[in-house]
Amino acid sequence: MSDDNQDQVAYIEQPKPKAIGFDIGLSSDTDLTYDIPFGFDADGAVNAAITVISKNSQAYKDADRTLARSQLKKSAVRGRPLDFKKDADADEFIDQRESTDVALAVSVTAGWFGLTNGGEEFAFSTANAKALYAKNATVRNKVLAAAEEQANFLKR
Repeated sequence: MSDDNQDQVAYIEQPKPKAIGFDIGLSSDTDLTYDIPFGFDADGAVNAAITVISKNSQAYKDADRTLARSQLKKSAVRGRPLDFKKDADADEFIDQRESTDVALAVSVTAGWFGLTNGGEEFAFSTANAKALYAKNATVRNKVLAAAEEQANFLKR
């Protein structure tokens, strides 16, 4: 190679290595659902489950904004902050927190199968979901925890 051609060395472009870490694109699909198992048959197959959508879903975001807006308006109408030394104010806060959790759990529930009430099928509806979550804090908390756990909604 002559001295004139030394600056014209051909370079082969190397592929860029993929970054390591949590790929935020894996959890951006809000159409994915997750079944929370509540019952199993003799073979271990799920025969009762509640199907939830992610906290990243538009339904959750809309419910969260609606609830926050309502709470802000209620606070403005009250005209004073809650005084937690008063039982009435503490009870109002607790009731508000519980009703918010119920509404958010309903917003992420896409359906269910295999649930019964007194031996009869307990069909999915928004009203039935609200009744279930208002009465059963354990189920409500499982639904909210599952919706928040992004590993449940990663693309596979």
